[in-house]
Amino acid sequence: MACHEAGIVAIVEPEMLMISSQPMHRCAQVAVDVHVTVVAELVSCRVDLPGIVLKPMMVAEGAGHPKRSTPRQSAAATGRRDAALPPQQAGVDTATSWQLGG
Repeated sequence: MACHEAGIVAIVEPEMLMISSQPMHRCAQVAVDVHVTVVAELVSCRVDLPGIVLKPMMVAEGAGHPKRSTPRQSAAATGRRDAALPPQQAGVDTATSWQLGG
């Protein structure tokens, strides 16, 4: 990977559009599936996982879902998603600004 060769830490930010009306448990499963796929692709490209920062979004229900989760519920779902990441994935920085209206 060019970043590694240049001594730069790559930031991988898988983007998921939260425009559905799906409940949090479904969005959480999709998030796990996306991250498993992203990590598999990184491994297939021989990316050094401890040498990158993964920057996924917090897990929450879709924007069209009638009931909003609490920050505590979202944090718990995000923690369960992160538990599915491989242990060698050292850096995870969860993006939260979308939930805060940023």
